[in-house]
Amino acid sequence: MSQRINIMLPEETLGKKSLREQLQAGYRANATETLRIAAEWFPLEEEAWRTSLVRSSRRPRNQEN
Repeated sequence: MSQRINIMLPEETLGKKSLREQLQAGYRANATETLRIAAEWFPLEEEAWRTSLVRSSRRPRNQEN
């Protein structure tokens, strides 16, 4: 069963500004962790990218006569 209640909330609670501020706070809180993860994965992604370039250059191309 559900019950309907009538409440009043400040405009800031529901407004875009409040949401934007909450999102920005979350981004800032996670920024250090995000940068650490990116720095950890960057060398691996570089290696995979270089490997894919080498493999694609070794593939025989279709030659038309």
